[in-house]
Amino acid sequence: MLTEILFFIKKRQTYVILISLYFFTIGCQDFQNDKLDYQLRDWLLDREKTIQLYNLVDANDCENAELLFKKLKGHEFIYSSSMYLARCYIAKNNKYALRYVKTAFDGGYNIKLLDSVKFKPIWQESKKYFNKANPLFWKNVDTSYFQKIENLVFLDQYIRRNKTDDYSNEVRQDSLSSEYLTNFCNVYGFPRTFYSNNFESYREIDPTILAIHSNDNHKEKIIQCAIESALDEKISWLIPIVITKSFYVAGKLKEKENPLFLLKFDNSNNINYTESLLQLYVISELYNKEMPSKIYIRPSKLNNHNVEIIEKQLKQIKNYLINNLNFDENNIQIINKISGMKAQGNINKNYLYTIQAVEL
Repeated sequence: MLTEILFFIKKRQTYVILISLYFFTIGCQDFQNDKLDYQLRDWLLDREKTIQLYNLVDANDCENAELLFKKLKGHEFIYSSSMYLARCYIAKNNKYALRYVKTAFDGGYNIKLLDSVKFKPIWQESKKYFNKANPLFWKNVDTSYFQKIENLVFLDQYIRRNKTDDYSNEVRQDSLSSEYLTNFCNVYGFPRTFYSNNFESYREIDPTILAIHSNDNHKEKIIQCAIESALDEKISWLIPIVITKSFYVAGKLKEKENPLFLLKFDNSNNINYTESLLQLYVISELYNKEMPSKIYIRPSKLNNHNVEIIEKQLKQIKNYLINNLNFDENNIQIINKISGMKAQGNINKNYLYTIQAVEL
């Protein structure tokens, strides 16, 4: 089960929030050079369908779960849901169960996920297919960076577990890790992640924690890299979500202004909701659910628009948060006056708006 990890750093303490999700990590496919367009809205819809599918499987309603399965778009959810459907069908239809087991194996899932007793009717056929499919799967995966990522994550955690009043080692290691990750992104995109579901024994290849601990300059580039990789379905959209969340909590003082640097607007000065969804979704998740707060959104010192455009854009931001992301309208205040404060963080791009969150 994929676990979302956010590190809230305040002074010398690290707070860890573990938010378990209902789905496994992204399954793996034979990615070609063709550009895909798997938007965040597609991922959110797939996630909702998958949660409904899991509930139907728990209720032993395989047929309706399968109907939802056929509506899934992203491979991340197709592969993870396949294993659930196999578990649902094994007591009803061995042919269907085997079909979904094979789909999961094609996505890189390890045979250890199967209970040899429960799946006894199709165990031999499943094992035979796994022995053929698994080598083919790994043949198409670049594993050259696995050990480097594992070593960097190990050092990251080792230094933090054994840190003293001297933070120089931590800063130095974060700099090395974020530089490696940025350089990798420039050439290959964000590294594909793999979790214990993909391996015979416990192992994780996940550089997300390195991105969380990177400085703002690197993090800004890494977020863009992660977005591009998520659009191509090379990684889960959960990764850019987690990294973006960390920008607003890791090393940031409470109740200070932070830049809304991922908002996008079109030539008519209307918000581009598709490209701005990551920013808006993260704000809603953080300040409406995880850390309930009253938020104040205002134009930044870099905003040169006239009052009419500012008012229009602020209204669009507020309305989307309320109507599409269920943000409590009583906890949103828009301020037309340009802020006189410098937003936290070291962001290079010109951002038009800032947000200030005051916990309830």
